[in-house]
Amino acid sequence: MASPTRTTQAILRRITDSKYANLYTREGVRVMRTVVDRHRLEMARNGLTTQQLFELAQTVRPSSAFKPNPVAGEGPHPPNPAHPIRSMSQAKRILDILSGQRMIAVSKFKREVEATEAPAPPKGQQTPAPSTLSSEPAAPEMTTIYAWRWLRHQPHDAPPEPVPQTKPYGWQLGVGDDRSHLNRRRQRARGPKVRVAVTKWKKEIKPQWLQEMRAATEARTQAQPQAATA
Repeated sequence: MASPTRTTQAILRRITDSKYANLYTREGVRVMRTVVDRHRLEMARNGLTTQQLFELAQTVRPSSAFKPNPVAGEGPHPPNPAHPIRSMSQAKRILDILSGQRMIAVSKFKREVEATEAPAPPKGQQTPAPSTLSSEPAAPEMTTIYAWRWLRHQPHDAPPEPVPQTKPYGWQLGVGDDRSHLNRRRQRARGPKVRVAVTKWKKEIKPQWLQEMRAATEARTQAQPQAATA
């Protein structure tokens, strides 16, 4: 059997690298999700930098199904090749995936930085005496950094149920309806029509309806004793 050519070897190497890249990405996302879930409150308050998240990810053990790609050849190798997130560049790619899933985002945070020591005096000048130096400790300086913030908030209590609104008398006939979709002519004509319908209901239809309801109630009341004696 003929040995594979250089082109075939390059294609096979590309397929193998792609397979391992997908494996590292899937397991790396799982590991970084674990880190974010553990430190989400800290990320919501103060944020965590990419370096901090990378260092925290190294403390999470990969799953037993993860098989790292064996490192071969010469040249610079990743800091931790046996871990799914084996380098800072890999951590940045994983964080971009979580950012696309709206789980985290980059935001500005204020952090305290220790005040630097006073610079040494120029050559030829004497260092000031200790008594002349300020005895009070220097106040910490504030600086702005960009860090990853957790986006998913804690679940809140269920919103209160809306208070039921009392409907106006005659709402079945159109009282209180929204008429903004009608033109002005139809809006002016709709009001008198509704008033006529309500007046007719109060004077004619409602008394007749109440009389029929009373008759039906009396009929049911009279039928109950007869059914009991039967």
